[in-house]
Amino acid sequence: MSDDWDKVWFMQDGARPHRTNDTFDLLSEHFGNNVIALDYPNRTGQGIDWPPYSPDLNPLDYFFWGFLKDNLYKDMRTPISTIEEIKNRITTLISNVDIETLKNAIRGFQSRLRHVVVSEGGHFENLIN
Repeated sequence: MSDDWDKVWFMQDGARPHRTNDTFDLLSEHFGNNVIALDYPNRTGQGIDWPPYSPDLNPLDYFFWGFLKDNLYKDMRTPISTIEEIKNRITTLISNVDIETLKNAIRGFQSRLRHVVVSEGGHFENLIN
């Protein structure tokens, strides 16, 4: 994967906690120019600006965070009691996501992008079956 790391892009929305200097420094260190984030280009001179009020279409917002949360708390026979434990469970869950699940998330993303085009950038929830 290290050969392809320069092809990875980091996307985030414009939530205020995501736009701190510390956050942007960390993103710049790890992703450099491959960041899509509100105010990132203005503060770092790199990346692509996330348009304010743009729809959150990416697979992380539409799928992955909910998937992680649902699966993180699925087995409550052993409750989470420490930060280290939650980090370990999240790391294990991410490591075990199967390729078909990721392909489905990407297909959903592509479908939402097509709906945005059809709706000319407007609301498209009514178009989704």
